[in-house]
Amino acid sequence: TTDGVASAPPGGEAESTETVVESLPDADADAETVTAGDPEVAAVMLLERRALCLQTRDADCVASVVQAGSPAESADLVALADAENSTAADGSAADGSAAEGSAPQGATWKPQSAVLVDLLGGAALVDVVVQTEAGLGSVPVLLVLSGAQWRIRAILAEPAALP
Repeated sequence: TTDGVASAPPGGEAESTETVVESLPDADADAETVTAGDPEVAAVMLLERRALCLQTRDADCVASVVQAGSPAESADLVALADAENSTAADGSAADGSAAEGSAPQGATWKPQSAVLVDLLGGAALVDVVVQTEAGLGSVPVLLVLSGAQWRIRAILAEPAALP
């Protein structure tokens, strides 16, 4: 591999990239610090920040971690609206905080580590291990470069349980 990018030997298949990130960045780190050189770190940091955005139901915060116009942005904005409607319907959490049990999907995920699966130009497929209420799961995340920062384009599946 070169600079964390899988390369194919002549006449063969590309080898798997073995870069693994096992430590979480500072939870208060600004999403603007997610630079183009570290898609694994970016995936962990962006999912961590996204969880905080969803917990606080902050659409502007969500916009800071997802690509504008992406499937991730659409899904997160719908989830935030659904959570708000659910809270308004049952009359709880009038202060705007998330009511227990009404957090949007992904709001409780705690990213643990990440492995770069593939990198192609300004797109990276990263497999992120997250702690969920059901245990550890693996989530494929598609990141794209937006300027010089990575942003979430899509979360391609719900967490798959790990053995």
